[in-house]
Amino acid sequence: MTYHSGINVIFTQNSCIIGQGKICLMICLFWRPTMKTIPLTNSPALVLVSDQDYADVSRFKWFLKKTRNGEFYPARSVRQGKQIKTIWLHRYITNCPAGMTVDHVEKNRLDARREKLEIVTIAENNRRRYA
Repeated sequence: MTYHSGINVIFTQNSCIIGQGKICLMICLFWRPTMKTIPLTNSPALVLVSDQDYADVSRFKWFLKKTRNGEFYPARSVRQGKQIKTIWLHRYITNCPAGMTVDHVEKNRLDARREKLEIVTIAENNRRRYA
């Protein structure tokens, strides 16, 4: 996962890889192997979730999906009639209402723990993104 600072963070089952380019550091201070994680079907990365959400979200298959602006977020697809709808994990966990958005407080899109997500206005999210 790459976010605007240019640092790559990839969670795997046994470690968290932090690095930039070809140089990677296999130490991640906030990684705890006992955290609940959700596997992604199209990536070796794992998504961190809160204990209270694990039973619910682990019932579904999640994958990384590219947004219109080129960022990747955990998602799943559901068929509604003839259409396929995308369910974004962070919006599903927070039950985010229409017209609002979810801010990943630490800018890590693979961390979907409730304490790391905050429902905000789109304007506030943009302020935080470019601050």
